[in-house]
Amino acid sequence: MFDYSNEDYQKLAQKHGMAGYGNVEALARSFCRGRIVELGCGKTPLFDGIRTDIVPDAGLSIKKVDCNSPLPWSDGSFDTVVAIELIEHLNDHETFLHECNRILREGGRLFLTTPNMDYWKIRLAKLKGDTVKYRRLCGFDTGEHQHVFTNVEIRRALEDAGFAVKQRSQGRIPFVSLAGGTINLAIKNDDQYQEREPTEGKE
Repeated sequence: MFDYSNEDYQKLAQKHGMAGYGNVEALARSFCRGRIVELGCGKTPLFDGIRTDIVPDAGLSIKKVDCNSPLPWSDGSFDTVVAIELIEHLNDHETFLHECNRILREGGRLFLTTPNMDYWKIRLAKLKGDTVKYRRLCGFDTGEHQHVFTNVEIRRALEDAGFAVKQRSQGRIPFVSLAGGTINLAIKNDDQYQEREPTEGKE
């Protein structure tokens, strides 16, 4: 996960059209509530709840979890799942999203960010046939990213996993995006959204 408050990251974000991501921490804190699990948090977790990463930092209280596998919690364990810059690294994003849905209570929230295949620089590189630049912008050149989503793809993937997308942020104009990433706020079983209070409890 990126450290969105880091000055070097902010410069990188400006360069690659992701300046809107500078608000991701404030947006996450306003959207997320109750019992929170933060998946793939890296070295910069946002919350004090349950934090996970595939290679936990020794200096932080982070649980080792491989998000390519079934998540190690029972159904309805959390009020909010946070997955920032994670899903594009996974081999099976469909199973991951279904697992996120499973461990959320009814009306639970998913805060998910991911790079944006509709980003104008990616679109232009693909149109020009610049394979090297295209692969670099998508993160495919290093093997770091397994899949980069278009706006339509990520919405469809969320809906297929049982989420209602409440808000999306991607700086979009028709057919192309000005932003290098998307921020997706989704709710499990939207008809339950206003009907239940956050749960209490610890792991």
